[in-house]
Order: sequence, then structure tokens, then C-alpha cells
Amino acid sequence: MNPNIEIQDKIFSLISQNSDKVAYDLCIEMIKSYPKSDVLLKALGLIFFKRGEYLSAIENYLNSLKINPDQYDVCNNLGVCFKENGQLKNSVTYYNKSLVLNPNYVEAYVNLAISLKNLKDYENSIKHFKKALALDPGYKILNLYIGIVYYTSSQFKLSIEALEKFIKIEPESIEGYFNLSLCHDALKNLKKSNSYLKKILFLKADHFEAHVNLANNFFKLRTFQEAKEFYLKAYKINPFNLQNLCNLGNLSLKENDLKNAEYYFNKVLKLEDNFPQALNALGIIKRKSNLISEAKSLFEKAIVKDSTFIDPLANLAIMNRENGNYNKAITYYEKALSINS
Repeated sequence: MNPNIEIQDKIFSLISQNSDKVAYDLCIEMIKSYPKSDVLLKALGLIFFKRGEYLSAIENYLNSLKINPDQYDVCNNLGVCFKENGQLKNSVTYYNKSLVLNPNYVEAYVNLAISLKNLKDYENSIKHFKKALALDPGYKILNLYIGIVYYTSSQFKLSIEALEKFIKIEPESIEGYFNLSLCHDALKNLKKSNSYLKKILFLKADHFEAHVNLANNFFKLRTFQEAKEFYLKAYKINPFNLQNLCNLGNLSLKENDLKNAEYYFNKVLKLEDNFPQALNALGIIKRKSNLISEAKSLFEKAIVKDSTFIDPLANLAIMNRENGNYNKAITYYEKALSINS
């Protein structure tokens, strides 16, 4: 049994207005008179969910379903709570229950597709996104989601097809252009990838990732001056990004500018002690400067920090081989091969 409609409307209105404390107090007061109210338990579930108290939300939603098991929206909400609590398989269970109760519930299809993507069930994720889109063709962003799942599952041509549909509808979507650039990058269509990254910069001149990815593509195309230009622009936007500092260091290394390379890699280590890529690169710089003992120490530090990082293992192998320590060199090569055959 539930309180009258006016009370119910008041509670959910308070929740929608973010007056959660008032709504909670009213629920607790009313539940004394209506201890088996599925509506009050549902409202409490929503309040706890908004607070991020997912276990309490789950408890109240489950109790609401015990009283009234036909609530497709509560099943969907339970799925969301389980997802937020890291229980993806349980979230899938309740999204499916919601769809059994209401086969046309678009929100549940979308939520189910997201959980399936996170579970790496890409085929069924795409299938449910497409069902949601068939039910609601105006839900334009689903083409973007479908494109992202295709990309994640390495189906790059299908991803491009979905993403191009999306940007025809949303021609100023930075996320759409960014994902298209990633697809073309994966297919080694670097010039096409760059064209989409430049569209992003036309829409948002300070887009950090677009600058970095443009620079990376120019680096792969061996147009190093353009790569440097975009790495430096990215550096101006965010001077504390470790990977971009490493990019600038690596480019300086490529140009045999050891002084500048050392400058950037030391900046990395000031921001994060023992960053393995910086330690390895500084080891290369010391080796090029014939400071063999310092190089060896830096390579060893990089391995201590990340035992799966192959580059310092290979560098130690090379150093030992050059010094005639063939057995040690073989040991380092074998370690590298055990990580990546």
C-alpha cells in the first residue's frame, strides 16, 4: 500500500529539485505508516543513488521489487547501481529484466549496451545500441556510441561508417571527429587522420589531445619540424603532461639534440620520480655521451619501476653485447622475449 498521489508527487518533485534531505525525511516519516510501500522504497533507492551510496540504493530498490516486481524502471535503476558499484554482470541481469517487462524501453537498451561494452561483449553491445536507435531514430548520439564500440573492437571501417553518419547529423561534434581520426590512424591513413584533427582545432583551438595526435602523426610521417610545432603547442596548453614532455624529449633525441632531450626528460622526473620512459631515455643520452656507468644505473632503475618495460632490457643487452659480456646480453634479451615473444 502506498501513500496518496499528492504525497508521492511531492517526494519525487523534491528529489528532482535536489531537495534530497527533505525528500528523505518525508519518506522516513511516511514509511512508518506505509512500511510496504514500493513507491517509498523506490524513492529511497533514488535518493541513495544520487548520494553515491549504491549498496543502500540497491537494498531499497530490491525491497521495492519484492513488493511490486513489475517495475521496469526500478530494474533499470538497479542495473545502473550495480554498474556504478562495479558489478557489471549483475547490471546486465537487471537491464535484461527491465526489457522483459518493457521491450520498448530505450534507456535500458542503451544502459545494457554500455555494460556489455565494458564486459568486452562488443557484438551484443552494438546489437543493443542498434535496437535503441531503431526504437528512437532521433537518439542521434547512438551512432557515435556504435562507432566507438566498433573502434574498440578493431572494426575500423564499420566504425568510420557509423561515425560519418553521426557527424553528418552533428557537424560540430569534436568527439565524432576525434574518433574518426583514431580510426584512420589505426588504418595508417595518417593524412586523413590529420584532416579530422585539424577540424577539431578549428572548432576548439586549445584541444590538447588533437595537438598531440597531430604531432604524433607528423612524427610517423617523418615530418619532424611539424611534429615539433604541435608538440610545443600542446606543451603551452598543458606544460605538466608527462607523455608530451617525453614526446618532446624523444623528438630531440631523434634530432640528436641531447641537451634539449635531457632538459625535457629531467622535467618529467621533477614531476614524477622514477618515470620509467624518462629514466630509459636519459640512459640512452648518457650512453651516447659515453657515461656508461650512469646509463646502466638509469636502465636498471627503469626496470625496477616497470619490470615489463622492454626498452631498458634491450638497452642493457646492447651495452653488455658491446662490452663483450655475451652471457649477460643473452639474459637481458631472453627477459625481453619472455615479456613479448
